[in-house]
Amino acid sequence: MSYFKDFPLQFYSFGNGEESALIQNIATYVDILDDIKANSSFYQDYYVQGGERPDQTAFMLYKNPHMHWSFYFMNDKIREQGWPLEYTQVVERVKSDYSDHVLTTQDAIHSILAVGDTITGAISNAVGIITHKNLDLGQIYVELQGVETFQQGEMVVSDTDINENVVIVAATQGYLSVHHYEVDGEHVDLDLTDMSVPMNAVPITNLDFYVEENDKLKQIRVVKPTEINTVEKLFKESLRS
Repeated sequence: MSYFKDFPLQFYSFGNGEESALIQNIATYVDILDDIKANSSFYQDYYVQGGERPDQTAFMLYKNPHMHWSFYFMNDKIREQGWPLEYTQVVERVKSDYSDHVLTTQDAIHSILAVGDTITGAISNAVGIITHKNLDLGQIYVELQGVETFQQGEMVVSDTDINENVVIVAATQGYLSVHHYEVDGEHVDLDLTDMSVPMNAVPITNLDFYVEENDKLKQIRVVKPTEINTVEKLFKESLRS
């Protein structure tokens, strides 16, 4: 990548090798960028459109697709979390991250139905292995072991101890299960005595949460087109000093 060509060189030993190679130090930090980020005369706000790539944004702003590196230095959030995705990519990611089915119960599960246990639905005959429990939301994550799926309202029973059983009040795909609840936009917890949902609470699903977090990444700060050449020059000079 041409961006790294101006970084200083240093010797580095790879693995257990005794010989070292001269490579570019990509961990170099340049203070000038902090000064630029704090100076409003150098930057402006920009909203990334759905499906827009960083090189496309750089071309639209600076007529140079290689200037996309400036976005990552100007915005800690996209440097840490990545460039915002288009909606279909967000859906693919949350489906991958939450591939299990989620069973929700209002019964106490902190001391029963351990991770690794196999459970069976009393009505559906669905079978699943518990992969995770979210005690704050009364959720049991299961990896299904067949085509049958668990049903709302049925009892699920541990295959190792029939006394370990709970009634399911909701059963859904993981990416559509509840991530948290909100009242007037504020995060609220369930009543842990009976796992009841607070009045007027709105369920925010894992998909909702991913979309919201992705949308936050779209509002970024960019170097003004009139200042990009100055910033690039200062950046390179700082790297070489």
